[in-house]
Amino acid sequence: MNGSKYCLSRQKKNIKKNVNYLTVDGIQLLLQQPDQSTKKGRRDLVMLSLMYDCAARVQEIIDLTPAMIRLTKPYTIKIIGKGNKPRIVPLMEKQVIHLKRYLVENKLLESHANFSPLFPIAAMKSSQGKGLQIFYKLMPTLRGLRIRH
Repeated sequence: MNGSKYCLSRQKKNIKKNVNYLTVDGIQLLLQQPDQSTKKGRRDLVMLSLMYDCAARVQEIIDLTPAMIRLTKPYTIKIIGKGNKPRIVPLMEKQVIHLKRYLVENKLLESHANFSPLFPIAAMKSSQGKGLQIFYKLMPTLRGLRIRH
């Protein structure tokens, strides 16, 4: 080998995967699934619509607190992403209506609740290491869908 060094390199395989997206009709259908006559259904609608409107990951939704929501114009929400990086996301007025109803119903507008989890059951289960599994259990609407990050 004459003292020379050989460098072996592997070529990366460029495998193209098809990514399937929901159509606008599909998203509308998904958002119509939660039963808004129940407290759980209203919670599910808020979670789903926040995920869609904010392009948020499951963990980002689970980590939300009422203090991260600005309920005066311009309506915004502070999402803490990977690497603890915050981003401010504008909210649509229709989203704010659902959010306010949810916050009032769950007494999350009171000052002592500012840093409580926005979705306490999801946050509690997530802290126990259940992660995405809890979302599937909490939201039957998502069962059977493949979610890609």
